[in-house]
Amino acid sequence: MSPETPHLGFEANFFSDYSIILDHPITEVFSTIGTSKGHERTTRLSGLCSEFELQHHDTVSIPQNTLLVETNTRSLDSSLRLTSEYDAESLTRQIDRQFFTLQETVPVAFGLLHVKVKISGTLSWDEKSKVALYESKTDSGILIWKSRVFEKIDDKRTRVSEKIRGKCPSWLRIIVQSQTLKGHIAHMDLYPTLF
Repeated sequence: MSPETPHLGFEANFFSDYSIILDHPITEVFSTIGTSKGHERTTRLSGLCSEFELQHHDTVSIPQNTLLVETNTRSLDSSLRLTSEYDAESLTRQIDRQFFTLQETVPVAFGLLHVKVKISGTLSWDEKSKVALYESKTDSGILIWKSRVFEKIDDKRTRVSEKIRGKCPSWLRIIVQSQTLKGHIAHMDLYPTLF
């Protein structure tokens, strides 16, 4: 079982960690994979994604000394956009958050049947720290929290490390865990095609 992550708001029962190195500068990689600019293209790399729609964009406030990967921003109230990224009086900073919906068409029964799964979620990102946070919930109640950390290796290469923590009904855990591991690796291995 995965190490505990108390800030999730749920006890994870499936997980995956994976990283890749992209031969592109961190600013380009972060803009494409870590923000709403490339969110749809990144999501549609998954062969399961059959529909995708960006919804409204807002900001949320988190404490200045809290890392985005130590939060759960999907359910936070929207905050007013401040003139500065930092609000000295409340000791908070503003994080961009993009709402979205998507649909996945998932093969079951050895591919003989296909089930449509509706997903709603948010992508939040911290430009300064080069970190993004993807949080979603399916219509059947499966929760996913995925952090993306971007690390500059040199002027032309960037490491992207993702950590997935999720919760599903216990009777589905073995199947979801297996599919998450396979799907996560396959999805990230397609990231180079975005450039």
